[in-house]
Amino acid sequence: MNHAKIASGLFPLLLTFGCATTQSISDAERSAIRSVSVAKKVAAPEQPVVLGPSVQKGFLLLGPIGWSIAAQGNSDSVAFKKFLDQHNINIAEIMRQEFISHLSETRGFPAVVADGGDAQFNLIIEDYGLAPGFSMRPIDKPLRPTLRLAAKLSSIDGKILWQSTEYITGMGDIESRPFNEYLVDPTLTRQVLTQAAQITARELLKDLIRSPTGLHPSSNTDNAVVTPATNTSATQRRAYW
Repeated sequence: MNHAKIASGLFPLLLTFGCATTQSISDAERSAIRSVSVAKKVAAPEQPVVLGPSVQKGFLLLGPIGWSIAAQGNSDSVAFKKFLDQHNINIAEIMRQEFISHLSETRGFPAVVADGGDAQFNLIIEDYGLAPGFSMRPIDKPLRPTLRLAAKLSSIDGKILWQSTEYITGMGDIESRPFNEYLVDPTLTRQVLTQAAQITARELLKDLIRSPTGLHPSSNTDNAVVTPATNTSATQRRAYW
């Protein structure tokens, strides 16, 4: 097992927030788009990564290598996934709905439609789970949701017009909680994952809609798909740059 590779794979979960736009859309390409849709299928890992008590004990005993070994299929990750399944908390569905909601609210394109359109967004959740932020406690550190999302916008002929990646980690502003609280309250767990999805969607789309040519405040949006977002506090909705 390549422990260095595993550790490097976990590294993004330990940062505060990050972004990496790999391809920007041109003004000409943007102005040609009158409607967009979001693919119904959102790819996501089969297993979340939870850096909970069992992983923290591994880190305390063996350092970063112990952390990376313990994080692979650890009991906390298994328990969290089981809880999500039992309560029908689907991170892919949550992410898609929050992405559509924010996309519609920004009015970056004349219309957001359920199907078809001049271009389509495809979403991939590369990682998600729970991770600790800064804490003086050696183990049983409180956890926050983590989420890494990649998105691309493609024309109907398959040309990639824009793509970007964003992630939120355990160092963010969403309130941290002991791991066991996530396993007893499905409403709470759904809420914090929704907050993570909202923040990630907003930051992911920020660069795409920043240009004035991409905003259509007077466009007719009668056919737009608008999904109301769950309210979040001002602290949770602020920029994470």
